[in-house]
Amino acid sequence: MFAEQISDIQLESPRDYVKRMVLNG
Repeated sequence: MFAEQISDIQLESPRDYVKRMVLNG
């Protein structure tokens, strides 16, 4: 699971990743 999350982070900028995480709450 965690490996998949890392892949998602690599596909987008850290800021966009954090922003999406915050929006998804």
